[in-house]
Amino acid sequence: MREDSIMKKSSLRTLKERSIASSISKNNTYAQLLKRKRNEKRRTLEELAYGICSPSYLSKIENANVEVDEQYYQLLFEKLDIPYENILTNRNSQIFQEMIKKYLLYQYDEIQMIVNDAISSNTYCETELELLLLFSNIIRGFYEEAKLLMVKLEDLRNSLNNKELLFFVYLTALYFYKTNQTERAYQYLLVLCEIKYEDEIFKFAVYDLATEVFYLYGAYALFYQYYHLITTLEPVFLIAKRVTNHRMRALVLNASYTNILATEEMESFKTIIDLNDEEQRENYYYYLGCCYYQTNQYLKVLESTRDVKSARINALIASALNRIGDIKTALNYFDDLKKYSYTIYESVYAKHVEYIRRKFEQYNYTHLMSLLKNDLLVNQKDNFHAYFYQMEMFELASLGYEMGRYKETLRYTINNWMRIVNK
Repeated sequence: MREDSIMKKSSLRTLKERSIASSISKNNTYAQLLKRKRNEKRRTLEELAYGICSPSYLSKIENANVEVDEQYYQLLFEKLDIPYENILTNRNSQIFQEMIKKYLLYQYDEIQMIVNDAISSNTYCETELELLLLFSNIIRGFYEEAKLLMVKLEDLRNSLNNKELLFFVYLTALYFYKTNQTERAYQYLLVLCEIKYEDEIFKFAVYDLATEVFYLYGAYALFYQYYHLITTLEPVFLIAKRVTNHRMRALVLNASYTNILATEEMESFKTIIDLNDEEQRENYYYYLGCCYYQTNQYLKVLESTRDVKSARINALIASALNRIGDIKTALNYFDDLKKYSYTIYESVYAKHVEYIRRKFEQYNYTHLMSLLKNDLLVNQKDNFHAYFYQMEMFELASLGYEMGRYKETLRYTINNWMRIVNK
């Protein structure tokens, strides 16, 4: 099932339209909860209103067209077998923000605890729970389950209130980022960054994700813009670890120009990174390896990443081996690299490694050129990664030169290189 058949940018357009119409505002959540719970329990207006108020007045309550005495909510919810006291005590009106905050603080286990508590409380409607489950599935890497929920929620987009729609579009962008669909994540974040946010946590989350995606996409001017923006945002306690990650990305970009200064600063981060955290450890050694690569210290790339395994680190190791050019060393490394199992979402790295492996196994130029043009660069259209894309374009130009295909290679290189230049 293709992602473009799932997400046709309908929710994105809906968000943009509401934003343009200045209708990103607060919603009456009790009124909406009442209406949704009534529909979930398949009760008509007449059935629920009987003995409490008229059906027409209940309709006005559900659509937030009247100021409602709390007693009406109490009677109506309890008629749906939902104690009103439970709603007051167990229902968290800031639950989306709380989950995002846990995500920003890398407290992933606590996200699942919030979801479990919400399910057991019976004070959230099905749509809200599906949004919470979508977030949990994305964080835990259950992408197929997340995809199914996204299809369902996309069909319900017009019934989502403004807070839910924002959350859903953010989660969609997060899903595309996590599954290496950088092009789609980029398009979503361009719109999300245009929204005016009153909530600082949500603003930080959007700008933080945007900074990551803009870096991956090669939109470096936007990367620096939002990297500096998030350092000005509250709350400060969220900033340190996240900003450190963005600083490491900036150092990779700076390494080609400042050489040893960027590398030394990157090396100094080892004292502040939690190397017991697997995600942080992989992140640090990947960007440290990128710094070494940018400063032509290819042996150090191999040394620094020796005990850390991930798809993108494998691609970086293969790139360093390609620069070193020692066939025996490379083939020994590839014997180890081929043991790694890539997910279907890591094709951009797997194909990069496979191309360099075949190069060392001395496949002929025609085969390698076909692999570059018809496999690697085609795959980059959906799973774009600017860092490795630039390496692959350099390979194509070099190979075309060796084959004597000067005009054809130059034309192809210029047309494809504009993808980066235009960002």
